[in-house]
Amino acid sequence: MLSKLAAMIKPELTTALQDLDSVCSRNNIWYLVGGSVAVVAVTDDHSVSPQDVDAVLDIKDKEKISNSLKEIGYKLINLDQSSVVNRSKEHFEKEGRKIELAFGYFTDKGFQIPLPVKIPGLKLMFGKTMAVQQRLSLNGVSFFGFSREATFVSLDGLMTTIEKMGDRVEKRKRNYELLSKGLDKSKIEQIAREKPGIYFYNIPLVTPKNKILLKLANPFIK
Repeated sequence: MLSKLAAMIKPELTTALQDLDSVCSRNNIWYLVGGSVAVVAVTDDHSVSPQDVDAVLDIKDKEKISNSLKEIGYKLINLDQSSVVNRSKEHFEKEGRKIELAFGYFTDKGFQIPLPVKIPGLKLMFGKTMAVQQRLSLNGVSFFGFSREATFVSLDGLMTTIEKMGDRVEKRKRNYELLSKGLDKSKIEQIAREKPGIYFYNIPLVTPKNKILLKLANPFIK
């Protein structure tokens, strides 16, 4: 009999997760899975039911991963571009399997993702600690994802502007609450020292210790 957790995870999702890991492994592509999939994997909570696989990759591998997914039957889907969430990712689908990919690049400070918003030069920065791959497992599928602490810090930075996420609000709040239990405080402190957050070119605007400007940026996050 399937466990309660396994019963809530759609087979299409675990197959998509397996597809992504397999393609990246074969092609030596660095990646990190985040979102609700990472939340479920690190918390083993039964109340979360991910709908797609969210991952970040190096921009240098963009063409390689796109071609590789298409080779196994995935199609690139164009979604509503009025949403910053949709604009910041590429969406691939195959027979109910959904993979969403965001692309960035490595720097001496960590990993950065340009943000497609009205202000040029804005980017999301992960410190080196957040960008470390952690082997996770979901329903028997092994993959690389963000650690519990890295996932928590990512969501923590978004809580100030959560109202901009439309129907994603309640899911984000629930995930935040789940992740807040059992955190390694030393890892949280290490992540905070590396000042991940939103930057204007190389100037930090929003970090774990300073979120005031994120509230002011709300009109531009559309």
